[in-house]
Amino acid sequence: MELRERLKPYCDALVKGMEDENWYLALMAALTLPDICTSLEGSRNKDDYIKWFDKYVKGYRIPIYLRENEKVTKLPNGGTVTSYKRSDTKIEVDDEHKFKFFTGVTAYVLRCTFLHNGGGEIGNEDMSKKEKYRDFMLGIKKVKFFVKNSNLSIERRTDDDTIRLNPRHYCQATLEGVQEWIKENKSNQDVLTRAEELIIFE
Repeated sequence: MELRERLKPYCDALVKGMEDENWYLALMAALTLPDICTSLEGSRNKDDYIKWFDKYVKGYRIPIYLRENEKVTKLPNGGTVTSYKRSDTKIEVDDEHKFKFFTGVTAYVLRCTFLHNGGGEIGNEDMSKKEKYRDFMLGIKKVKFFVKNSNLSIERRTDDDTIRLNPRHYCQATLEGVQEWIKENKSNQDVLTRAEELIIFE
């Protein structure tokens, strides 16, 4: 059976949750799917979840456009500062220098707190206090979700340690990441062998 077919029931559960606006179900699926993908690669390591999210979930990066001779300075929290020099030519920076509003670290800590206790107080998780990860938390201590404004994907107010996510956008961005990952791994024999062990209800 193809990799896409093996993962289809899991992706379908996410889509069903979105269609029904059952955001608890949808978010549980969205927060779990990166774990499934990395485990199929042979990993059970939180750092691999973080790398997976940063690579495949692109909905929380915005392109920063550079003019000629501009300098981009990458910040330890995943953001960038751009020094401007006037020019008519615009060059889009590469993926590494796109500004991140929500990183793989914040995603993993949200996964832990939401799946383990149903909460969004990510600042209380031990991982968020470790020096290795702290900068990549972007100062976020709490995650809330909103569903009223479907056009807005993420909101963070000035001088606020709370970030507000649109669950539909989060789920869709994760689903697109899974679909990209499937394309990249459809011929990976190790992944395909492990995928045979996925639970399929018959």
